[in-house]
Amino acid sequence: MKRIHLACSAVAVLALVGCEKRLDNDQAEKAIGDHFSKNYKVSAVKCPGSIKLKKDVKFDCAITFAGSDTVNVAATINAVESDGGHFDFKISDPIFDPLPMAAYLVSELKTKNNLDVTVDCGLVRKPKPEETCTVKGSKGETAVATVKCDPDGKPLSYVVKGDAAPGSADAAPGSDVAPGSDEPTRTGGSD
Repeated sequence: MKRIHLACSAVAVLALVGCEKRLDNDQAEKAIGDHFSKNYKVSAVKCPGSIKLKKDVKFDCAITFAGSDTVNVAATINAVESDGGHFDFKISDPIFDPLPMAAYLVSELKTKNNLDVTVDCGLVRKPKPEETCTVKGSKGETAVATVKCDPDGKPLSYVVKGDAAPGSADAAPGSDVAPGSDEPTRTGGSD
């Protein structure tokens, strides 16, 4: 898992201000919000007003994911036409994307422990040194995965503690019992 730069292109409608073409910031905000809303809950997008509609003009917007942090979106106008223009954009701040982290944990637990689980790592946010995800077994049992991450959100190691190993009645081979607890602990790391 690497630093995530979610990117896309969009078409912007122009606004005429005097004799100068300007990017319609409402349309830019809508295009960015619509793109990220396909996979995430977006609370707000804010772009500056009065952006000159000219090729290679750069501008920054801010996107806030539901219940989460606000991150920077870097945009560049890449084409100007008589009725508007096109711009590319990407999230320029490092973010923790919960979908790849959940997929990583599901794969690790399936491959190394033969467990059938689902994992929920929460919402998009700025990365932290340690992330917490909820693990659910096929019979409804739950556990908590604590994942230590590098500054870009890449998993370095993980520990899963909970109901006698989600998807299994016993701890898998190589599991330890957490100190001061009867709960099995699963550990792993990136290869």
